[in-house]
Parts: sequence; C-alpha cells; structure tokens
Amino acid sequence: MPQATNNAPPVMTWGKALPVLAVSGVFDALKFMFQQFWFFGPALIGTGLGAFIGSYAGSAVGSTLGTLAGGAAAYFASPVLIIFGAVMAMAVAFAGWLVIGLGLVMTNPRIFKAGATGGLWFAGSLGLGVTPLLGSIPFMTGTLVKLYATQIKHEKAEYKKWERERSARAAILTPYAAYADSASDDASRAPDAHRGAVA
Repeated sequence: MPQATNNAPPVMTWGKALPVLAVSGVFDALKFMFQQFWFFGPALIGTGLGAFIGSYAGSAVGSTLGTLAGGAAAYFASPVLIIFGAVMAMAVAFAGWLVIGLGLVMTNPRIFKAGATGGLWFAGSLGLGVTPLLGSIPFMTGTLVKLYATQIKHEKAEYKKWERERSARAAILTPYAAYADSASDDASRAPDAHRGAVA
C-alpha cells in the first residue's frame, strides 16, 4: 500500500478562485469596451465634453453640446476610434494575460498541472483575445473557469484518495497501538508487583 502522508493535499475551491476570476472579468470588460470603441468612444467624448461645458455654461447647454460633440465624433472620427480601440483592446488583452498568468504562476501553479493541456489553453486565450473581432468574447475568463473546474475536480479526487489511504493506515495501525498501550501498562505495573512480592 502506498505511504500516506500526514499533510493533507491542497484543494482549490471556487471561493479561492473568485478573486482571480473577478480580475479576469475586469480585463475582459475593458477589452470588450475597446473592441466596441466605435460605439463607446463617441459616447465617452460626448459625455466628457457635456460635463465640461455644463460646468461653465449650465447643464442644458452642456448636454446639448455634448450630444452634438458625440455625434460629430461618431461621424468624423469613427475610423480613428476603431483603430485606437483595436490597438487598446490588444494592449489590455496582453496586459491582463500577463497579470493573471504571473499571478497564477506565483500563487497557484497547480492549475497548470491539473490538466495536461492547462498551459496550452491559457496561451490560446491570449491568441484569441487579441484577435480584432473575436476579442469581444471573454476568452480569458472562460479559459480560467475551465482550468479551475479541472483543477477543483482533480484536487478533490486527490484529497478523497488521501483520506482513504489515511483511514486504511489508521485501521492497520490501531491494533498495534492498542497492543503497545497494553504492553506499556503491563510494564508499568510490573515493578509494583515485584515490590509486593519482595515485601
């Protein structure tokens, strides 16, 4: 029978995985915003300009000029916004991949060992995440969910195996422990009996 260790193997849970998934979701949301910057760009420009003008000329004038500025940005600056959004989406995808990847390597390298292709899946999420049209899909978060699901399943199975081995070892050692206890009791009573016989 294999030797069972006294230290329990670590087990990943969804609660422990949640912070990493939340950070990944933020990066995927930013990437989506930049992928769709042809829509979000004019809205942000209009809102910012409206708030700036509204602080000096009043909210009604500011909202009107902001709406006009947003429409003008959508009409005239659309190609520039599309190119800017695509470049920024790639930069955000790469930055997120680096941050999450380095964090996993430093805090949870077991995620890449649980499945034989964990590293390939994670590398593939970068390739798909920087693709201009496909990048709108949250590949990194989806990949992490898959990797964590594999790790949790694998580590729960390892923990159950460890518990079975520990129980089997305890069942084997229990009679020996009882025998050792009775032998130590007999040894401790023997001097008293000897002293009584001598007296």
